[in-house]
Amino acid sequence: NGTVQENVGSGSYTATINLSNATISPVTFTVNTTAGTAGSGVDFGAITGQQITIPAGQTSATVSVTIVDDAIYDPNETFSIGLSSLS
Repeated sequence: NGTVQENVGSGSYTATINLSNATISPVTFTVNTTAGTAGSGVDFGAITGQQITIPAGQTSATVSVTIVDDAIYDPNETFSIGLSSLS
């Protein structure tokens, strides 16, 4: 879970993906965003099929989602970051 405040200019939300233990091989996965109440392309920049790799011996990587400041007051809005195709 994370929180981002709009109306502060352009920005991004950075999520950290953690492994419970380091591995001897790289870990690769695919990242996609899914709109909840926040609109893809309107409130945040969509991510589709972005491949992320956590190198061998490391335990984390980050993914950044661009937040769009539309200058319109909105109640709290949501989007999800999904991981798939783990290898």
